[in-house]
Amino acid sequence: MPVDPKAPVSMKYGPMLLGISYDGGNINRTSSACPFAVTVLNTNYGGLDAAATIMYMNNLEVFGANRDTEKFRLARHHLYQEIVVSIVSVVERAQRNGVVCSLPTGLDNEDETWTLLPVVAAAQLDTKERYKFFANHAERSCPICSGPRKGRSVFRRGTPHANRWPEIQRLQSDAVGANRRKRKLAQKSLERKGWHAVKRFRLHDRCPRSMMSAPGRVFGGLAACDVMHTIFINWCTYFLTVVHDSLTPKMKQVPGMVTCEVYLDRVTCEKDNSMSCEIYLGMVTWEAYLVRVTCEVYLRMFTCCLKQTLDHRLETLIGCFRDPETGQTSRTPRGAITSQVGLTAELRVLLVFLTMHVLGSQASILDTTTHTRVREHVLTAGSSLILILTAVRNKRPYTIREWDEIFGPVSLRYFRALDTIKHWDLDRKVAEGRRYNESHPDSPKKLKQFKCHERDPKDSSDNDTDDEWRSLVGFFDRSANILPHAVVHLTSQVI
Repeated sequence: MPVDPKAPVSMKYGPMLLGISYDGGNINRTSSACPFAVTVLNTNYGGLDAAATIMYMNNLEVFGANRDTEKFRLARHHLYQEIVVSIVSVVERAQRNGVVCSLPTGLDNEDETWTLLPVVAAAQLDTKERYKFFANHAERSCPICSGPRKGRSVFRRGTPHANRWPEIQRLQSDAVGANRRKRKLAQKSLERKGWHAVKRFRLHDRCPRSMMSAPGRVFGGLAACDVMHTIFINWCTYFLTVVHDSLTPKMKQVPGMVTCEVYLDRVTCEKDNSMSCEIYLGMVTWEAYLVRVTCEVYLRMFTCCLKQTLDHRLETLIGCFRDPETGQTSRTPRGAITSQVGLTAELRVLLVFLTMHVLGSQASILDTTTHTRVREHVLTAGSSLILILTAVRNKRPYTIREWDEIFGPVSLRYFRALDTIKHWDLDRKVAEGRRYNESHPDSPKKLKQFKCHERDPKDSSDNDTDDEWRSLVGFFDRSANILPHAVVHLTSQVI
């Protein structure tokens, strides 16, 4: 950017980092449009003042059989790309002279005149919009490398697209050429590398100066692993889900009269005793209590309903934590362990920490014959996720070696524990289904078996680094999920 000769001597220059974000969903049931927001990235502030909705993108809707055609999908992709280009082109025009503004960066927060150069540095998109925005082949494709191919582990380190960008550009040109045979070969090669055969990302050609470049990445800072969507929302959801799935149906069953939880070694019930709550004693029913007898029940622990017990502990514990700045307590979610409806990203992070407090250091509540194989893995997954969350919350600095450890063995240990829990839960449900089918031969249930994606036998690559993860069943590393692949790129992104 040329320096203005008429600018004051005290003029300072710097970048204006901007982020773009939109969601493909409609704003309500009656309006077919989605909001498009622009965020400010020059500050660590994450409130509403750092973001603004500048427009609503109209969705291209058709009815009938035309919706499932390739022409409709190409037209919708063209519409969204042109809308994004028209917005970023405003930033492109401001590249010539920059934007003059006053910022309180002087002594005692005095205002100083700055000329900021606007640059689009990030794109906050969810998974379903990300691969469409960058014109990837499928939802499991990566805009940074060609690692997660079909049937391969998502933890595989693929070849970065930036290392062979001239080859990709040549294939994109051949994919729309006149030679039919050459066109088909180029399209298949692009799809193997994670690119769509026909769709294209247009900010490269239309607004090249407004994109912040990053070493080793074709899309610069736009194609990045969003910590909020990847870790705060999805990785935390994985853990909370497997904790709920580890509860057997008997643990989730609510007896007829259950309102409290009691920890006693000996319980003496008499009719004349004043009881403040109803107690369900298993073998001793409430009707038996009404009889003029004294019953002594020796119990290690009895509980009304394990699911309600966990939720009650969590609701009691969450009110003990306050925001260090405002002093306000967090919103108490109802049934957070057994239901995740209405949970924000921050609440999910908080619930992961509190869930480990609820389970305890030994997870003795899962110390049963059924949970012998899974109790240790629940604790391993929770402790590993807490290490990851502590690192990405910017509470302390980490060295490169520590980042490699966190997004290496620690993250893989987390997904290995989740994979084991899912495998255990599947085996348990299949065994229950077989027992049901034996006792009900006239109305058998269909047994749901998991099958991971098989590798294409024609697929050849020199980056065959996923053999060491063959011990995993494939619930997270060989399925349609792409978010665990962030482990490969988060270290380079942080550094």
